[in-house]
Amino acid sequence: MILGEDKSKFPSGNALFINLNEEKILIDTNPGISRISRFLRAEFDLSVSDITDIILSHTHLDHGRGLAAIFEQSNAKIHAHPDTLKRCEKKARVGLYAGIQKDQIHHFEAFGSSLGFQDRSYPSNRKVLLHDNDTIIYDEVSLFAHETNAHCLHMLDYEIKDGNLKIILSCDYDFTPVPWYGVPQRGLAVQSFKSAARELVNKNANYIVSSHRINPIPLKNQKEELNRYLHLIDKRTKKAIDLLPSNKPIKLKDVGDFVYPVAEMGEQYSEDYKICAQTWDYYLLLSHLEESWRLGKVKCIESDGDIFLERCIESNQYLTNEVNKLLVNGWAEKTLNEKMPFPLPINSLWKK
Repeated sequence: MILGEDKSKFPSGNALFINLNEEKILIDTNPGISRISRFLRAEFDLSVSDITDIILSHTHLDHGRGLAAIFEQSNAKIHAHPDTLKRCEKKARVGLYAGIQKDQIHHFEAFGSSLGFQDRSYPSNRKVLLHDNDTIIYDEVSLFAHETNAHCLHMLDYEIKDGNLKIILSCDYDFTPVPWYGVPQRGLAVQSFKSAARELVNKNANYIVSSHRINPIPLKNQKEELNRYLHLIDKRTKKAIDLLPSNKPIKLKDVGDFVYPVAEMGEQYSEDYKICAQTWDYYLLLSHLEESWRLGKVKCIESDGDIFLERCIESNQYLTNEVNKLLVNGWAEKTLNEKMPFPLPINSLWKK
């Protein structure tokens, strides 16, 4: 494990390095070229130029920092989902993918510019496209790619096998206090994320390595960690319900800090990051409010122009079966074409 800065908390994160006889494999690049370079020199007497393969999970900032700089020094093969590779080549598409509205993309790019994204293309002969269930086989080690859409569309986590040893890089199924699942699944995001976390634990790996924890989770602790994690997510749904006044409707934007303590961030965070964090906080709140509507605890009474919420209001029920058709399908394609599939309905009106 190559640990990220600030105890690997977002916008930092961990990477994995696999040192084989022929191949030198780096999975995710977030710790950045300086930190990765120091690690390789200290642990293996290697340099960034020795890296032969870069494997990416997805293009969120806490996973792709340093990609361009590391590639320029190594000329390594880049293994990733096709959607991930496309987003590595244009920052604005990453911002839209992360839910930042188009008129606020400049905040995302200012926040993300220090994290290693560049507007550039990678040579086709260095790209290796990965899909769900693909396996990368080296002489001593194999890596099995598993696509899940519960954190973001087309994210790949990796099951790494070395003889009888099995390690899972779980990326953002990390059993930490700030799990992310707000775009674009909305009301199905909560259940999807919980199911994906259960699925990883059910693989019975010797260790789960997350992108945001200092230590791997051994097999004996995984079910206990999972139960604590699921309880945390359920508490968020209860919090979303409790934040709504009992006697009057309230706009989503007026509910207040939900997960991200934006009001308390102060001077140690840039204004650009705080604006992005506020947007992500709204998305998480929206996910839990829609989950609460699905459970019959709250409902939306004004949609703020959101087509999906409007249809739910007209039906007087949360249209669970419509979420994939109306929201998830097309999100990746549209944001690659620099269109936002739906504006964030911050003025939508909710009541218990």
